[in-house]
Amino acid sequence: MTQYADILVYNRNRQPVVIIEAKSKFNTTKEWAGQMRRNMLAHNLLPSAPYFILALPDVFYFWEVKSFSFDTVNPTLQIDPKPFLEPLANIINVSLDRISGQRFELIIATWLNNVLASTEEDLLRNNQTWIVETGLFEKIAGGFIKVAEAA
Repeated sequence: MTQYADILVYNRNRQPVVIIEAKSKFNTTKEWAGQMRRNMLAHNLLPSAPYFILALPDVFYFWEVKSFSFDTVNPTLQIDPKPFLEPLANIINVSLDRISGQRFELIIATWLNNVLASTEEDLLRNNQTWIVETGLFEKIAGGFIKVAEAA
């Protein structure tokens, strides 16, 4: 079966570090997110990487993957993405509250490219301390993203 990710972030050594699944779904719970991730793992849809982000317009669910398990595991963190995604949505004149899947993926890819072009200090100033505090920034610095081709 083909493994899939909406967006993969690689480190400078071309190793996958973060899997991002972007969905334009709202009003979810961490339990729902844990079940969604478990289902993707059970169907062998996700490549291997130490971090997984289920990116939704109103919440990011973040996992630091320490060991592989088909069990339902709730996210390590829940992050409010609006402070750093709304400015990007405003550039293309869309509302995060009514965004299509493809446009949301575009915003996530743009945000990730901005993160990769940032310094640690930039992230700490711009409501993205979690990227630094989890050690994620250190692991992706100098890396690149790969966006899945539209079906």
